Order: sequence, then structure tokens, then C-alpha cells
Amino acid sequence: MTPIRSLLRALPLSRALAVGLAGLLMALAIAPAPALAARDNPTLPREINKTLQDDDSDRPKTMGEWQAEARETEGRPLERAKRIVEESADAVKDWAELYPDVAERSIPALQDN
Repeated sequence: MTPIRSLLRALPLSRALAVGLAGLLMALAIAPAPALAARDNPTLPREINKTLQDDDSDRPKTMGEWQAEARETEGRPLERAKRIVEESADAVKDWAELYPDVAERSIPALQDN
């Protein structure tokens, strides 16, 4: 007898249905929260896109921009590494501006390491 078949015989049908129903209710209660937030604030997607587009950094934002930058520095690994360090520092600065409370907690921990 397979383990699944023996499990099904040991588990009464009513209990299996109750567990399945409870799981379904929990999934339905948790899943629509982001959709409801967007529904309650119809301008939220536009605000997020505007925040992302307002980024005035020189960092590449698309895969094409990343590939173009990689072609520009092909054969010059030190130049590429320098750009990566500068872009990473710029990204951390942008992140700290968007999430100041998280940055206040995270940056001291990073400095300790």
C-alpha cells in the first residue's frame, strides 16, 4: 500500500475537507491584500512609476543600458569595476532616501561588519 493511500485511509474525509477549507480561507484572506490596496488608491501604480522614472541617477535602468555600458568598458576590467562601485554607492544613496527608517537601522550594522 502506498504512503498516500494509507494516509487517506487514516484521515477521515470530514477532517480532510475541514483542513482544505481552512487552507482555502487563509489563502483567500491573505492573497487579495495588494490588489485591494491598489483598488483603494487608483493612482498608486502611477505614483510608483513616477517615483521610479524621477530617478535622476546616471545608473543604467534597462537591460539594454547595462549591455551598452558593458560594451563600452569591454577589455578594461578596472574601469568596469570602478563604474560598478560608483553605481552601487549611488544605488545605496537612492535606497537610503526612499527608505530612511530602514537605512538608519541598516547602515550602522553594515559599518560594523
